[in-house]
Amino acid sequence: MKEDVKKYNHWSTDLKKTIPALKQIPKLFFNNEWTVESIEENKNVILKKLDSKCGIDWIVENKEQIITVASRIQFGNNWGSFTIREQRHTGTKTEYEKRVEAIEKGYLYPLYTCQCYFKNDYTFLGGAIMRTVDLYKSLENGCSKKKSDNIFKVKYFNDIQQEGFKIKIINNQNI
Repeated sequence: MKEDVKKYNHWSTDLKKTIPALKQIPKLFFNNEWTVESIEENKNVILKKLDSKCGIDWIVENKEQIITVASRIQFGNNWGSFTIREQRHTGTKTEYEKRVEAIEKGYLYPLYTCQCYFKNDYTFLGGAIMRTVDLYKSLENGCSKKKSDNIFKVKYFNDIQQEGFKIKIINNQNI
């Protein structure tokens, strides 16, 4: 008897859904002194490598500095947490594994990680941004796990704040 196999969206389908949400995020987290270049829609070969090999979604620049940011978008509810894929149903390397390796070996990775929640109509519900290395240190302090088609590490924004890590939390009431 043949098992039913769940079909998953191709990454390009999910990306198309998130582009309108991604365009809203920079103005929420960065003031007008910063300019934001989204790598997701850019055709530059080097920038595409920063995305595919390093997980960098944005390059953010002001007069003095450039920073890099990874972003995760979810639709439906504001769960007030970072969710990071720890294990894929396919067995391929996850964001968590890639990032841990990059941090340990000194490879290039996003300086900041951002997670945001939107309604299906692209209304912003909430989100947070923090230094990636601090997020991963916080995960080492303990986190919950969520299992769907994959396994995710889940760390709530308020728990991270209570641990003393610097995190910028925004919800739709304080924008």
